[in-house]
Amino acid sequence: MNPKIYDNLTPFEKSLVKASLFAKGVDACVELQAFLDACSHADADCAAMLDEAYKFELGPIESAEDYH
Repeated sequence: MNPKIYDNLTPFEKSLVKASLFAKGVDACVELQAFLDACSHADADCAAMLDEAYKFELGPIESAEDYH
């Protein structure tokens, strides 16, 4: 967010922005934990599917194995 715009917000608006960013962060953590849990319990076929889904969603990495 542009600092000049943020500085002009009311305290209530700043709180809304902070709450929204916090919620987005929590959502990202929950999604990552769900993915890691799925990977840890996956058989070979499911692991291959999860690897492809990971590459599709996050883009330019070789393999989800890079982060395990």
